[in-house]
Amino acid sequence: MFRIRLNFSQLTMLIAGLLALAVATPALAQTTGSIRGTVIDDDMGLPIPNVAITISAPTLIGGSQSRPTDADGNFHFVELMAGSEYSLNAAKEGFKSVTVTDIGVNVGRTTVQNIEMQIGSQIEEIEVVGGRKAVDVEQTSRSEVLTKEFLERIPAGRSYQTAVQAAAGVTGGGGNPNMAGAAYNENTYMLDGANITDPVTGTFSVNFNFDAIQQIEVVLGGYMPEYGVSLGGIVNLVTNSGTNNLEFDTSLFYTNGDLRPRMDARYTADGYDLGPTGFDSTFSMLQVNGLISGPIVRDRAWFIISYSHERSVIARTGIPQTRDYDAQYVMAKLTVQPNSEHRFTAFLQMDPTVIDNMDQGDPYQKAESQGRQVQGGYVTQGRW
Repeated sequence: MFRIRLNFSQLTMLIAGLLALAVATPALAQTTGSIRGTVIDDDMGLPIPNVAITISAPTLIGGSQSRPTDADGNFHFVELMAGSEYSLNAAKEGFKSVTVTDIGVNVGRTTVQNIEMQIGSQIEEIEVVGGRKAVDVEQTSRSEVLTKEFLERIPAGRSYQTAVQAAAGVTGGGGNPNMAGAAYNENTYMLDGANITDPVTGTFSVNFNFDAIQQIEVVLGGYMPEYGVSLGGIVNLVTNSGTNNLEFDTSLFYTNGDLRPRMDARYTADGYDLGPTGFDSTFSMLQVNGLISGPIVRDRAWFIISYSHERSVIARTGIPQTRDYDAQYVMAKLTVQPNSEHRFTAFLQMDPTVIDNMDQGDPYQKAESQGRQVQGGYVTQGRW
């Protein structure tokens, strides 16, 4: 018979350790924002209590929310999904109703939107178009949020690794940017709150459809404990969650050596162009994307499914073998909010990728002996 004898203090420590392991969960980065403000009368500037504040937005699952202002005229809405189309309505008997539209909410930030009300009939309404943008005056971290609208306008590659280079303090590095003066493998990558940093290389480990991104938060210093430890920066990716409208989005991107500036053209001594070499004629890139999102149950359950297929062929001068990149990115997300107190999110992502002749090494080496890299995996997450 095998026995283990423990005294009282050892038994207490063992039980405490087991309980800690049982309830321990990994820290999750922020994926939502908030709106707060104060309602005052426009004449004396005094706070108005018990004003009914109603918030609504296409990205607000659960439908519109309402709550009264406190004795100091303050209101605060939390756990709001990122977006730029929030509206606030303030109503109270004896005052004209006020509606403020186009209020922005950024991930990890609090938007301050104060409201001024005028004495009058509640039937009369004042509309303020173009409300407060998502500027958090209480933010202490050195960070920047890249919104979906911004990402659609910038002349950058269709990947979050290149898009983050639009933030201050981030420099090149191709698919692995340098942040806050640190090396490319000293950053931390988060996807919908979960850490997706490759534990082996210290770089990113996940690719997905660029059109599925709602916002990217780039944090370079002063970040909170939920982001973990990083010598460089934090890339916090937040994806779409859907809306009450059924939406489809498709796109196709194609380029080759004849459609872009020449990278290896030949010229005579007097500048006469002899035409491109085999490098330009071999290069090509094709990316096909698709996304569908919408409601399963209106205001209660939303879904989004995205797919992307990327194929690129790249050649180097003097090397007959080409680098062939073939990848498929699949992502599915379900968001359910049965009531105002509970929200559940389920997430699945896969990105199987095959890279033939990945190193494009010795030109005298036969194609069948060139390196082949098979990578990718899957990410699953449940959040309540």
